[in-house]
Amino acid sequence: MVLSGTVDPCDPINCINDGAIPGHVINTFCWITSTFTLPHQQGKPVGTHVVHPGVGTIGDHEKETRYHAYYQWVPFMLFFQGVLFYIPHWIWKNWEEGKIRMISEGIRGAMISSKDERKDKQTRLVQYIIDTMHLHNMYAAGYFLCEALNFVNVIGNIYFIDLFLGGAFMTYGTDVVRFSNMDQENRTDPMVAIFPRLTKCTFYKFGASGIPTFQHKLLIERVPVRTQSQSYVER
Repeated sequence: MVLSGTVDPCDPINCINDGAIPGHVINTFCWITSTFTLPHQQGKPVGTHVVHPGVGTIGDHEKETRYHAYYQWVPFMLFFQGVLFYIPHWIWKNWEEGKIRMISEGIRGAMISSKDERKDKQTRLVQYIIDTMHLHNMYAAGYFLCEALNFVNVIGNIYFIDLFLGGAFMTYGTDVVRFSNMDQENRTDPMVAIFPRLTKCTFYKFGASGIPTFQHKLLIERVPVRTQSQSYVER
């Protein structure tokens, strides 16, 4: 909700345009068709060899372009993850039916009763647990089931995010740590490679004779920083 609410759905990217074509036309086109970077341009000095990591001339590496089509689906992906994590919670709340709240009433949180009254309630609770030992096996089974679902959910989401990011999530954390320990003059930021701030888009135009021409547009992505923060949370 935070990510979706802070990104303007009408202006998620900003194209660097010469003004020949209305900006909103190119922005909409490139947002729908997805933008790309060039892996062979990663790691080159910025300002002398490339404009930005992953942004440069295509040359003979047209087939090596890396498309970043997942930005459009980030809010939906986060909503889907939220639903997956809420399901075990919902199952447990319906299974548990407030038993813990009922038996611990008056001995947890802010206390307004006397010390002796609280001690008496604690004694009765302990006696209740002793008297009903092994009578709540189904209750315990439900608890362990929900914990197992949480574990499976976490592992499944790790692989899901890795698939969503094109196989770049599994090593993302270690790559960031390795990057922070490298020489500043000779290192490639993995965060920029996976969540680029500047990308390219191919926009086709047709002349009066019907011959197509194309232009490579640079686009400033407005989603990556927030998506990057989400990836830190997931890791």
